[in-house]
Amino acid sequence: MHTISYKRLSFLSTLCLLSFAPGAQAFEAEDVVQRFQDSLLSARYTLNYESLRQEDANIILSKTSVGSPYGFTAELGDFTLEQVTEDEHGNVRVGRIAVDNVKAEAGDLTVAISGYEERGIALPRDPNTDPFAGVWRSDALKIRRFHVALKGAEAFSFDNLDNELTISEGSLGVDRYTVERYTVNLPVALSAAQQNTIPSLPIETITGQLDLTFAMDVESGEAQSKLQLVMDGLGVIKTNETLSGYTRDYLNRIRKSAAQQPKTHEASGNYPMELLELFSELQLVESSSRFEDKGLTQLLLEYAAKSQGMSPEQMRATTKQSLALLTLDLEKKLGDANAAEAIEAFLENPRSIELRSRPKKPVPLLPQGSNYQEIARAVHAMGLTIIANQE
Repeated sequence: MHTISYKRLSFLSTLCLLSFAPGAQAFEAEDVVQRFQDSLLSARYTLNYESLRQEDANIILSKTSVGSPYGFTAELGDFTLEQVTEDEHGNVRVGRIAVDNVKAEAGDLTVAISGYEERGIALPRDPNTDPFAGVWRSDALKIRRFHVALKGAEAFSFDNLDNELTISEGSLGVDRYTVERYTVNLPVALSAAQQNTIPSLPIETITGQLDLTFAMDVESGEAQSKLQLVMDGLGVIKTNETLSGYTRDYLNRIRKSAAQQPKTHEASGNYPMELLELFSELQLVESSSRFEDKGLTQLLLEYAAKSQGMSPEQMRATTKQSLALLTLDLEKKLGDANAAEAIEAFLENPRSIELRSRPKKPVPLLPQGSNYQEIARAVHAMGLTIIANQE
């Protein structure tokens, strides 16, 4: 039994169970597969197969299965790495991989993917000299449908994900994802994290669209992410974050850390903590998180008022009074003298509210400290400001 793993450049590889490839023009198929061991293990995904054969520029793996760090295992059967070529430097490129339908289960959760296709997958000869440290990357990715169910009931799905990666000047990568439509079934999704029955909610289903762009320059170490998440009839979330420390050396540490993990289909209980440790190495340059209200605030106020036997106006007044009691503490923690005033203005006329971070110098992305006072100082250093109803 042979074992391979796979890594994708962006946070969506954690969701998707499939992404793999080898290749070459005049290549030894087993040598290409062996190369995967070092360069594709960084996401803790493993690919097992019984045998392989080479047909022209294709590598065909038989009785293939894929495992994730979350305990999912998907049976793929025969899996083909298509149109494999190798350049004069020994770098391999896989023209295409595709899976029509695949399903994986872990406990009560089921993940199903249909219409998966990835093109232009790069597999460098030497990850240590590769501009992006050998992390998984491709020119384009498409997923027709992604579906997560809990005990047979749909919790989350998306339709028509498109991804394009553009690399320029050798070290600058721009990775963009769009989702035509997503659906979240809140009662089912929340029950995955709760053992007891979820109370009735004012919103049962959230639908919308997503647009995410992640750009990195591994020479300067600067990375920027932009997200727009539309929630139909509720509002729009927009985030913009600039980080430092996203260097080739950082990517190398991610890959080497992952390579030390067992190459099995077992779930990794330490994976979340390992991710947090890696994120803690990054620094925040600046960020903004903005919510543009399209009805969500009023819906929540009405729901809270009904549950307390109040009118929405009474609930708004009660909420303002509660905020007034927290004003001094809130402003002290954030370092923003107008924080409570901004929140009150938003509740009075909910159009938009934004949290900005403008530290005087880059600060750790995750506030660090061994006690409450140290963490509070770290949060204060982030230069946080709350702004309401600004166009």
